[in-house]
Amino acid sequence: MAANAQIRMQRSPLRIALAILCIVLSALGAAWGATKYRHTTDVVSVRQSVSRGEIIKREDLQSASITLDPALHTIPKSQLESLVGKRAASDLPSGTLVTPDSISSANFPPKGGSVVGIYLSNGQLPQTTLRPGATVRLVATPKSQDDLPAGAAQQTSFNATVVQVRQLGDSTHSSLDVLVPSNQATQVAALAATQRLAVILDGE
Repeated sequence: MAANAQIRMQRSPLRIALAILCIVLSALGAAWGATKYRHTTDVVSVRQSVSRGEIIKREDLQSASITLDPALHTIPKSQLESLVGKRAASDLPSGTLVTPDSISSANFPPKGGSVVGIYLSNGQLPQTTLRPGATVRLVATPKSQDDLPAGAAQQTSFNATVVQVRQLGDSTHSSLDVLVPSNQATQVAALAATQRLAVILDGE
């Protein structure tokens, strides 16, 4: 019995030391968590993905709390409303943080450029999904039922940049906004009005 008592007495200091260590570690963890919480800040993040060139809407944005990091260039939540109506300078996937470089405040359309709306059937568009910012060629096509003219390869074409794409309700037509040089805008609009344009997406 005396031997057992002596063993228990020898183990007691070890148990006490382990208990104290657990308490200290718990306290340190709580302190670290509190410190981390105190150093979080609310910034702007993306709620639903925005493609490059698209206009940013209020429902595209949300706020997120993050730990302060000098390496992160973020936009504070207080500036969220000021971003509405501006354009995305790059693709903004859902859940990412918005940075100053990802927002374009430049005038649009730029000087010397014009935006033209084009209504097209699916047969006038490539099957590859067109996204804002894509560079395309607009090719003038013959009138409906006309024979293909000689020298079709030399037919008029215009370089353009896709600004916005909208799939229309009937699923057989789409509407494109394209940016073209201002001195070509009238001709592009006239061809678009008579359904005499096709869109070509070239490889880069």
